[in-house]
Amino acid sequence: MAYNLILRYSIVLLLFTLAHCNGKKQDNSLKNIDPKTVVYTVDDPAFDRKTGIFKADKYTGALWHFDTLSSSILEDDSGRQDNYGDVHSAQLVNTGRFAKSYKFDGKSSYIEIDDSPYTSPIHAITVEFWAFIEKDQHGVGFPTFLSKDSTYQGSGQPSYEFYLNNVASDEYGYNIIWRINTDAGEFALPADNSEWNWRQHLADQKWHYFAMTYDGEEMRLYVDGTLKNKRKIKKSKLSQTKNPLRISRKYGETGNFFNGLMDELRISNVARSETAISTYWKGVQGK
Repeated sequence: MAYNLILRYSIVLLLFTLAHCNGKKQDNSLKNIDPKTVVYTVDDPAFDRKTGIFKADKYTGALWHFDTLSSSILEDDSGRQDNYGDVHSAQLVNTGRFAKSYKFDGKSSYIEIDDSPYTSPIHAITVEFWAFIEKDQHGVGFPTFLSKDSTYQGSGQPSYEFYLNNVASDEYGYNIIWRINTDAGEFALPADNSEWNWRQHLADQKWHYFAMTYDGEEMRLYVDGTLKNKRKIKKSKLSQTKNPLRISRKYGETGNFFNGLMDELRISNVARSETAISTYWKGVQGK
């Protein structure tokens, strides 16, 4: 048993090193897709119906089960070497939605994944994960679940991000925000309306499932399998960036760290449909 653990850990370290070595060549195949052949939406939820965890299908760009052996390296579960992450002060705990999860302190802990084509979809995207949200966010204005930084560090224009709005005087008050940048501009989508309050609906000592999609011309935001809001925009491509994907941290110096637990994160290069999101939610009940 000890030998197997050591062997697995050694393999993880080797793959992590290869993924971060200087001069590595990234797979740019996703950058050269003919728009006429792009798949924008799929109905397949792609998950294990026995355990409830996500599966890596052909539309999966990145997947993390958060069941890693190393507390300092986030293992990639999509089968791609480019998606390993550096863990900064986040605590690996056994109290996950399915197994383990990462606990973020809302002060300095986060995970950073180097840029790759698989975390930078162009034509469409789905971001899905589970979170256990603490009501006390330490006075942070915009506690962030994840953010794919903009081309210019700290410019405030990420390719995509999802966060808790935590400022009473802000136009979104205490809502949750799915925000993207495309070649048509910047667009934000809150849940329901400006009066919707995450402290009332989500800080209830329970795990919640979030799914955010963009199909090339419409943004959608789901909470626990239910569509909360949608927004039509001009058909456009997601902005591209070479900066890292950060979990539990926003762009810039202040951080806007998230306080709580996160589990089972997947990024897809298609918009999983309302049917897919609802089917997944119903399929994990009781698991």
